[in-house]
Amino acid sequence: MDEQVRCSDKIDLCLRSARVVLLMSGCAHQSGQADAAQTEKELRTLQDEWAVARIKGDVDFLERFYAQDLRLQVMDGSVVERKDDIAMFDRIRRGDQDTIKPESIRTWT
Repeated sequence: MDEQVRCSDKIDLCLRSARVVLLMSGCAHQSGQADAAQTEKELRTLQDEWAVARIKGDVDFLERFYAQDLRLQVMDGSVVERKDDIAMFDRIRRGDQDTIKPESIRTWT
């Protein structure tokens, strides 16, 4: 009978350990989802701030936001250097007639 109790205790211990592992993996999964959701929220906020900065010609924001080696591929396939992109939006800020006007830009959500 003593052996049966020991075996029973071992099974009980194994089951408890398995429950703890499953519980912890569930918590980690939920934490991972929360981290991913927070990261997505932060990235969407940055994207929105970037879009507003481009519409308003906020050169100071673009200077801080863009990496020094930034290169953008635009819709026609050409590549625009960081300084040229910022210069274009600086022209918007100054009211240059040859740039896109903010009121002609539409956004979809």
